[in-house]
Amino acid sequence: GNSWAGNRDEPLYVKGKPLYFRGRRILDAMLNTLRVIGLWDAEKVLLSGGSAGGLAAILQADHIYNFLKERAPNLKVFKVLPYSGFFLNHQTLQGKHVFEREIKNIFEISNSTHGVNDACTAAQLPGEQWKCNFAQYTYPHLDFPVMVINSAYDQWQTGCVMGSKLVPGFPDQTSTLNGDCNAIDGWKECVANPDNCTSTQMVRMNEYITDFMADLTAPETYRKNGNGAFIHS
Repeated sequence: GNSWAGNRDEPLYVKGKPLYFRGRRILDAMLNTLRVIGLWDAEKVLLSGGSAGGLAAILQADHIYNFLKERAPNLKVFKVLPYSGFFLNHQTLQGKHVFEREIKNIFEISNSTHGVNDACTAAQLPGEQWKCNFAQYTYPHLDFPVMVINSAYDQWQTGCVMGSKLVPGFPDQTSTLNGDCNAIDGWKECVANPDNCTSTQMVRMNEYITDFMADLTAPETYRKNGNGAFIHS
């Protein structure tokens, strides 16, 4: 359901089989189901997730917070702890916007405009609401404590963002590949493990860390009391 953001009425048919993108409806159903174990009586809530779940925690935090504010009268503390979910909108080592195109595609086919942070989508230029499928654009619009935990050399990002290519035929490919990671010749071993990089390659790898830290620390959100990050290598 695209990080619980999809909300498409009709299924998308691929080789005659239906694919449903209804993550937002599933998320709301889960929140309502958790009522029976006391979620609506909670005074403190910590929202967390790892990898894709970490991204979902960032993208859905505002919706979940507002959902609970209306139904959990005792709620006093709401915090978010995303782990390894701060995926950058970043060019590949060849200067191509591969990950951006992949995210824009899933955003559009899953009808996610109203399934991500509303303040974020309102801040974008017409036709660019897809940016709010990225943590770096949603993060500035979170008004509660957020502690980001992430690796500076996130292996998935180095391979599937920096070192990726579009799958042949994208977006109408016939394969089941979810992206073509570690695909750039001369970089496959390096992006898989920085220990394999040459000194020249490490300069490029370190540029990603610089960009990551800039995108994370630039928003006022990062400097608010109670917020912060733990970035490890």
